[in-house]
Amino acid sequence: EIWLLSNKMENSMDCQLIVSIEAKKYFQNILKTNNQAINLELKNAGCSGYMYQNTIVDIQINKDTHELIMANGIPFVVKKEQKPLINNTVVNFKKEGLNNKIVFEHPEAYHSCGCGESFAIKKETI
Repeated sequence: EIWLLSNKMENSMDCQLIVSIEAKKYFQNILKTNNQAINLELKNAGCSGYMYQNTIVDIQINKDTHELIMANGIPFVVKKEQKPLINNTVVNFKKEGLNNKIVFEHPEAYHSCGCGESFAIKKETI
């Protein structure tokens, strides 16, 4: 697999996302205008603890609570309080049979549920 790592100059100094070439192409297709971004959050959910949620949002953000992070040319909106939790997340696009999906992989995850939707993070990270 070929990974195109995010340019550190694009990312917040204390939060970096790693976006694969395939994921970049996917996001480029769904972001309809230059005024849109991917809102990336971790929610307390699932049987293992955390679950990624992503939605398309307006790029205008509340700079007191959120930050815009560019990763491989894709704009992501992240809550400032979640930056340590989201840091170094790998974003990939996978084909499984007839289905295609975005997959988020957390570098500090040590356990995930059977369906793979939620995961637990090492206590030191939280």
